[in-house]
Amino acid sequence: MGHAIRESCEAATVFLDEYAPVEIVCERYTERGPHPGGQAAFTICVRFPWHRQLHTRVKIEITLDEEVLKPALKRRVIHEYGEPLEAEIRTFALEEIVAEKLRAIL
Repeated sequence: MGHAIRESCEAATVFLDEYAPVEIVCERYTERGPHPGGQAAFTICVRFPWHRQLHTRVKIEITLDEEVLKPALKRRVIHEYGEPLEAEIRTFALEEIVAEKLRAIL
């Protein structure tokens, strides 16, 4: 799993190099206690040219033991920056996201 995440970060770095020199660092995130289902977590930090250090942070958590009831949807990426981007990604249905948040609260 970690290999695929790191490989994606490397591919993103190469892709973004056309626009600006961006540094992307991917590290495994260690929880305080072990996740009962063996969840994997990663932190991805990015340094854009106008930053002195790694600044922008994204946390990715991957769980393989939770059942998904609604089918994934293809959604257009909303991108309001200067360069053109026409892309779609697969995402959870809104009902699935709300159910996950309620499970986490309970």
